[in-house]
Amino acid sequence: MKNNIFCIEVNQLSEFSMISGTQETLEFYFYYEDGTPLDLTSSTARWRLCYLGQQDYPVVDIEAEIFDGNGIVVQIPSEQTQNLQGKFIQQPVLVDYSGKEYIYQQGIITIIPKIQSIN
Repeated sequence: MKNNIFCIEVNQLSEFSMISGTQETLEFYFYYEDGTPLDLTSSTARWRLCYLGQQDYPVVDIEAEIFDGNGIVVQIPSEQTQNLQGKFIQQPVLVDYSGKEYIYQQGIITIIPKIQSIN
């Protein structure tokens, strides 16, 4: 919990795997500690990805979209992951009206190389 906003505890987003070069859609929801949805209408959002242990070097940083008042959705285009493989940290980032960033949750994604065709 940070600033009375509750999300899944940091590092507690479910770990998942994906194939490099595939398009993915991720959704995140934000709530106050009492379960009230956090109003994100005056915010913007981003989604960042970096290799595990290399948080100073993001490999993907894309804009996310606010929806349903307290949710963000990120569409990860296939070209953003086509040359990636390994373990990564993902972080959805909320940005308030003044440009200040807030990160309440993060998780691990394993990107597996795509098997190439024989032809």
